[in-house]
Amino acid sequence: MSHVLRFDTTGLVGCLYTEVIDLRSLGKLQVRRAADIVFNHLEQEWETRDLSTGEVLFSDPSREACIRWEHDNLQPE
Repeated sequence: MSHVLRFDTTGLVGCLYTEVIDLRSLGKLQVRRAADIVFNHLEQEWETRDLSTGEVLFSDPSREACIRWEHDNLQPE
């Protein structure tokens, strides 16, 4: 799995957080999640939800499948 750090013109970094890269070595961190994985008891499935809109981005009976989807689809391009 590759890991991408995307720097914008102000020096802010966008990435899918991983401890493979020690981001603390870059300076003080401010972390904001893009998505959350929660269990929908009515559907009996795990859902990956966009934190800014609440939209369900992916769902599966397996939480691990939702985590894999998050890693595969929310990585900066």
